[in-house]
Amino acid sequence: MMIPKIRGKKTGQFTSSYAKGLAAEARAAKDYERRGYRVVARRAKTPAGELDLILADIQARRLVFCEVKFRTDLASAAYAIAPAQQQRLLRAGDFWAGSRPEYRNFALQFDAFLIDGAGQTRRIENAFTLS
Repeated sequence: MMIPKIRGKKTGQFTSSYAKGLAAEARAAKDYERRGYRVVARRAKTPAGELDLILADIQARRLVFCEVKFRTDLASAAYAIAPAQQQRLLRAGDFWAGSRPEYRNFALQFDAFLIDGAGQTRRIENAFTLS
């Protein structure tokens, strides 16, 4: 996967990890769009934390909060979503959906989208759930 260099936000240095993250999120968004989802937000900030992608399946009345991870291999990407981060993502998604009346009756789904250094992907639906 060819990744462009992007100037870092804080230091002014070129950061390939930041660029890889953006490219991974763009790839995940395209995958969901091909499946009929509409991208509602990218890198949405909430008091509970940031959400990489928020997608909507209008006909199914479902919101998908997708955590995107890019690592050298898919197993490392999956393990990078630790239980503490899962809880933060669940709180952030619940807060985001609760603050938007237009999505009041939508089901919430939390997915993971993993990408490895060779460009292989794995989408895990319902990777974690609200308890």
